Order: sequence, then structure tokens, then C-alpha cells
Amino acid sequence: MRTGNETVSRKVVITLRRATIDDASKLFEWRNDPEVRAVSESPKAITMKTHVKWLAERLSFTHAESVWMVNNSEGIPVGSARVEVVDVRMARCSLVIDKSFRNKGFGRAVIKTLKEKIESMNRVALARVHVKNLTSLRAFIANGFHVTSTEHLDHGSFMELSSNADRPEGR
Repeated sequence: MRTGNETVSRKVVITLRRATIDDASKLFEWRNDPEVRAVSESPKAITMKTHVKWLAERLSFTHAESVWMVNNSEGIPVGSARVEVVDVRMARCSLVIDKSFRNKGFGRAVIKTLKEKIESMNRVALARVHVKNLTSLRAFIANGFHVTSTEHLDHGSFMELSSNADRPEGR
């Protein structure tokens, strides 16, 4: 169920608000969490200088392609979410959940919200998940995504997922 910027999923209520440069420290902390880095496309830690540059660039994009802070029903930040437009037909979603809020349903609620945002842009939602990140994989599949391919990189393999069952990778 969705009401405005609020999503209720399995009794988990989240709200999204557009991130600001004031959120840089919290986002930096989440992005550099060792568990997050271990399942990221680039496993190396990110410097604050690089992070702030990346965030400022992302915040200059349109509202539909942005970075959001995810808050629980009490207004406590539990993670971040991002949509990156790939082309006129597809957009990739990603998320990070604070380690103290993982495995409590927040990831599924965020994925549901991001998928709805992308579909409201008349695009197919995509995601890329490290093969060892089974919790994320299950959360995406529970939200109607399916694996379309696997890519092998130096530090691991990643599954490409799509919300469109009829066209590989949303094509």
C-alpha cells in the first residue's frame, strides 16, 4: 500500500525524502560499511572527497533520478535509495539499509517504492545484485524482479535483474 511518499509493506512503514548535502556524512557511513563494500561493484572504500563530489553531482539531477533518505515510521533514517536512468526505457535502482535495520523488511519496502517510481516514469526497473547478497536477491524477487543475466567481475559475480518479465534486461 502506498500513500504519497509513504509505503507500507508487511507492516513496515517507510518514507522517502530527497537527500541533501547535509546527509553526506550518514550516506558516506552507509556506503563505506564493510558489508556494503563487500557486495558492491567497487569493493574499495570511498574517500569523503570522492563521496561529496558524487553526491553533489547526483543531487543536481532531476527529482526522478536522485538519492533519497529512507526513514522509518518514527522518522529515523534507516537507509538510502537511488534511481539512475539508464536510457529512455530503463532505470536502475539501488539501496543501502543501515546494519541495525537489516532483515526487518525495510529493503523490500524500499524496492517496492523504487520500482513504483521507475514504472511511473514509464521505464523498466533494473537492479544489479552481488551473487553472495542473497537477502537482497530475495527482496528483489519478492517484488517481481527476475534474473536476466550474470556478469563476472574481478571481485565477484553480479546478477542483473529486471522488473519486466517479457523482455530481457527490459529491452
